[in-house]
Amino acid sequence: MNMLIAGDLVPYGDDVTLFKHGDIEGLLGKELFKIWSQAGSRVFNLETPLINHEIPLSKCGPNLKADEKCINGITKLKPSTICLANNHILDYGESGLNKTVSILKENGLSYVGVGKNLEKAIRCKVLNVGGKKVAVYNTCEMEFSVATKNSSGAFGYDEGEIIEDLIDLKKKNDYVVVIYHGGKEHYRYPSPLLQKRCRLLVRFGADLVVCQHSHCIGCMEKYDSGIIIYGQGNFIFNKESNEFWNESLIVDASFGDKICISYIPIVKQQQGIRIAEGEERERILREFKKRSEEIKDGSFVDKQYNDYSKEMLNAYLFRLHGNSKMTRILYKLTNGKVMSRIYNGNKKLTVQNMIECESHRESIIQGLKCSIEDEADNR
Repeated sequence: MNMLIAGDLVPYGDDVTLFKHGDIEGLLGKELFKIWSQAGSRVFNLETPLINHEIPLSKCGPNLKADEKCINGITKLKPSTICLANNHILDYGESGLNKTVSILKENGLSYVGVGKNLEKAIRCKVLNVGGKKVAVYNTCEMEFSVATKNSSGAFGYDEGEIIEDLIDLKKKNDYVVVIYHGGKEHYRYPSPLLQKRCRLLVRFGADLVVCQHSHCIGCMEKYDSGIIIYGQGNFIFNKESNEFWNESLIVDASFGDKICISYIPIVKQQQGIRIAEGEERERILREFKKRSEEIKDGSFVDKQYNDYSKEMLNAYLFRLHGNSKMTRILYKLTNGKVMSRIYNGNKKLTVQNMIECESHRESIIQGLKCSIEDEADNR
């Protein structure tokens, strides 16, 4: 009666060969392979299109893709459904997404979180887990990957529509699980906005909310009648090696008269992953529990995020200012402090107003989109 929920999966680096050959025991290790195989259902986020030859989407950030033959390993993982609502699924355009969906269908794999347009996006899959109807609902933050009225992509977070969906799903199913791809990368706590958003999901019907995308283990809280997990780390994604990427959690959710949650700590290896054992396992769970205790203090979340945001401000201002050679040199020489001189009080207020005011922000975003489209048409 259990469902294993794993984080971000991207066939990458030394793992690609194992995926192509369908060597799942090699990817998971013997112990985790046994646990994974015996689960009632399995869900994870595929954070890359499967495509060999395409032109990358023009966007901010890296473009991910995986060889189409990696479907062999993905199929052998026997997913009950695959979450596709994330910030990389459209990295190689609509054709990349369409090819991925086609490959999944050809291999009989269920997916959720994308569609030919916003209206047709598949938002939910209902799974039978030990006789219980469990609705798996998938959405993501509004980045380059989201569907529009006229184009395919991921189902981006739309509060009004999501609330209506959750109310309806709660009436028709025993449990509702929301897989939300959002939050700050390499940040182990919720931002005030993320916490508010996830609590709202619980209030309107979600029994469990799992936030992915952060590439690190975060923390959890019990809120109202639901459980929120703010970051579980990656599943199989061998792109980087650091304190964030090297350790993760698989969420083990059991559905009976009530939902029960436990955690399976995993660690990244040169090839694949393995289950954490002994003191390593205890330390991961101990640190996770400690952070979960810390966020029970409402002021902690605000203070922690204030400190984080102050550290990040100069980096954001640098990106807004442009990428001239002189700016890069000054930024490096002053360890970012030059941005506080370039952006004095009045300039910071102007930037704040343009971002914070809904009407300004909407106009800026639409203007940028139109300008980018015009530039593309003129090439």
